[in-house]
Amino acid sequence: MELVKKIKEAENQAKQIIEDARKKGGEMAEQAQNQRQQQQADSEQQRKKAIADAVGAAKEQAQGQVASLKDDAEKQKKDMRETAEAKIEHCAKEVIDFIRG
Repeated sequence: MELVKKIKEAENQAKQIIEDARKKGGEMAEQAQNQRQQQQADSEQQRKKAIADAVGAAKEQAQGQVASLKDDAEKQKKDMRETAEAKIEHCAKEVIDFIRG
């Protein structure tokens, strides 16, 4: 009888150990899943920040290039106007001289 009691106690302890292990395993799996989800969320946030930073830097660079191109275009326009005015004056003088004879 005593041996049967000890065997049943051992079985009950084994069942309890198995149940506790399953419970703990489930908790650990849930914690691991939560950690993965948090890491994914953190990674997504870092990715979005990196994209926003890159877009901001690209905008700044593009604005600098636009300003430089505008300055270059304005200078070319001024140079062309000066060249055209000089040619107009020269042509007008030649026409006047031709008409005067």
